Amino acid sequence: VLNNGVKVVLKPTKNKDDELLFSAFSDGGISLVQKLNELPSAHLADAIIDNNGVGKFSAIDLGKMLAGKVVSVSPYISGYSEGLKGGSSVKDVETLLQLSYLYFTAPRKDNKAFEAQMNNYKTALANAKMDPRTSFKDSVSLLSANYHPRAILMNLETLEQVNQKTALKIYKQRFANPADFTFVFVGNINLDSIKPLILKYIGGLKTTANKENWKDNNVRYPIGKKTCDFNREMKVSKSSVYVLLSGGLPYNLTNRVNFDALADILDIRYTETIREQEGGTYGVRVRADVTNKPQEQVTLSIQFDTDPSKREKLVKLVYQQLDSIVANGPLELDLQKVKLNLIKQYKENLEENSWWLGAINLYEKDGIYLTKDYVDEVNKLSAESIKESLKALMIQQNRLEVFMNPKLKE
Repeated sequence: VLNNGVKVVLKPTKNKDDELLFSAFSDGGISLVQKLNELPSAHLADAIIDNNGVGKFSAIDLGKMLAGKVVSVSPYISGYSEGLKGGSSVKDVETLLQLSYLYFTAPRKDNKAFEAQMNNYKTALANAKMDPRTSFKDSVSLLSANYHPRAILMNLETLEQVNQKTALKIYKQRFANPADFTFVFVGNINLDSIKPLILKYIGGLKTTANKENWKDNNVRYPIGKKTCDFNREMKVSKSSVYVLLSGGLPYNLTNRVNFDALADILDIRYTETIREQEGGTYGVRVRADVTNKPQEQVTLSIQFDTDPSKREKLVKLVYQQLDSIVANGPLELDLQKVKLNLIKQYKENLEENSWWLGAINLYEKDGIYLTKDYVDEVNKLSAESIKESLKALMIQQNRLEVFMNPKLKE
C-alpha cells in the first residue's frame, strides 16, 4: 500500500518473455449514477474518453506517439465497478504507467472526436435496428432486468440522450480518488526497476480519504415464471430460444465450481440430444454465473436457434435434461469427463498471465483463492453435489423464457 493509499499487487511470472499485463479496479461503477437521464452518457463514458484521448493528445496523436511501442491502456465503467486494463512489453512499462496516470488525471474533451464517434454509433445502430437478433437481445435484456427503469437499451433514441459533458463529469467522478483502486501487475516483472516507476506514477496520484462502495438500486431478475413469445420479420426463417433459471444462492468457490461443471455437463447432453440426435441446431450455448452483486445469486442460461417447427420439441428436451439431473444426477461418464477437463484447463491456465491477473483480481475483490482451493473443489465434485446444486436453483422456480419466431408473410 503506497503512501497515497493506493494498493499495488505484483506477480512476477516466467510465462512469457515480453509480456506484462495490468488491471486497476474500484467499486462503484454505473450503480452510483442516480439520475436516470444521465445513464445513457454513463454507459458510453469509458468509450468516449478512450476515443477522445488523454492530456494534450487526441486518440490519433496518441496512436502516432505510441508507434513502435507495445502498450495499451483502456478505461472501463461497468455496472458495479470502474478501472483500467491493459499491458505492455517489458521495455514499454514506463509508457504504460504514464498512460495510466493520464487516464486518472487528464481525461480529455474533444468535440470533433465525439461527433465522429456518435456518427459511427448512429450508423451501427441503424443497421442493428434492421437485424432481428437486436430485437431478441434487447428483449432478453429488458426481461432479465424485470423492466427496471435503469435497464438501458443502446439504440438511436438512447444515443440522442448521450452528452459529452455529462460523460466527462461521470468519468471524472468515478476516477476521482485513486486510493479507492487496487492495481495488479502480472508478467515478466523486474521488481527493482518497476518499483521506482510505480512510486512515481501511481504513488504520484493525488488521493482523498473518501472511500466509495457500489450501490444496490434493486435491479432484480423476475420472480416466478415469465414467458415472452414474439414474432419478427426476418430473411432467414428461424426461432431463437433463451431460457434463464435464477435464484439466490451463496457466492463461494464451491458453487462456482459446481455450476461451471453443471454447464459443461449440460453442454455435453444438449450437443448429444438437441444437436446430434435431433439435428435441431448448430449449437446450444449454456452459461452459469455465480455473482454477489447486487446480491448473492446464480443464473443458468440456455440459448440456441432452431427451425420453428422444432422449437417446441427442443425446449421440452432442455427441461428433460434438467429434470433428469435433479432426479438422478448427471451421468458418471459426463461427470468424469468434465472433471478431467477442468483440471487440464486449470493446469494450462497457470501458464497464462491473463489467468493470473483474473485470479488475483478475484482474490482481491472477493477473497476467492483459486490457486489454493480450486483443484480441491474440482476433486470434490460428485453426481450428488451437481444434483443438489441444480435442485437448489430449480426449486426457487424462477424461470424466464424468451422466444422469437419468424413473422408469417401475409
